Amino acid sequence: MGAIETQATHLAIAERERTMRNHMRDNSGDQVSGFAIFNDEYMKKVMQGFISLALDTAFNDQLEKDRLRNYYEEFKEDISKYFEKINEETLEDPNYSDALITGREYTRSIGNKVSFISFSPVKKLQLDMQYVPGVRADDPNKIRLVAKEALTSEEYPCHIISIDIGDDKMINLNPPVKRDSQGVEEMVSVDDTEIPLNDDIFDTQDVFMDLFQKSGIKTQSEEENKSLSN
Repeated sequence: MGAIETQATHLAIAERERTMRNHMRDNSGDQVSGFAIFNDEYMKKVMQGFISLALDTAFNDQLEKDRLRNYYEEFKEDISKYFEKINEETLEDPNYSDALITGREYTRSIGNKVSFISFSPVKKLQLDMQYVPGVRADDPNKIRLVAKEALTSEEYPCHIISIDIGDDKMINLNPPVKRDSQGVEEMVSVDDTEIPLNDDIFDTQDVFMDLFQKSGIKTQSEEENKSLSN
């Protein structure tokens, strides 16, 4: 993890602890609400760092290798708890229940960022992380990383490339498409886009598999449990 991310996160932790000490000196009625506010801010910073690094590990070929892995190892307990909450909220979502009945795909946004391909002219990438739970018994649960390349100053038309990271240990690059303002899509070649692809995303399988299991998105199979007990 880079020095900037480390410093920002440690500052957030220090600020949270300082604030909690101040609250302990005040009346007890404010202590719980104060902790909740600053715990939320801390979690936002941790998740912003993880989401940004995950997206860059897919769509920034200049990113220093292993930064996502190192960041995850440092904050895995917080990150897995966040995804556990997302999974629980998804299971309670009526729209997900409808998706189970109809078989249509369900997606839930986790976070996003904007990156730039060039500044003259200005060309930007809208990057998104999504949770795509399975809707059939044989469907893997997936984290989807999406890059949208704006082709004009408007949102559409755009090129879209997405990468699915499944709890079945598969990482798949979905075929790129060009989407217009009406939502109509046509297949394009990767070479038709300027979206930078980073092969390092395929080296992070263990990071995401650990996250799937720690968050309860994927439960250990009987065979996995046997191997761990040996």
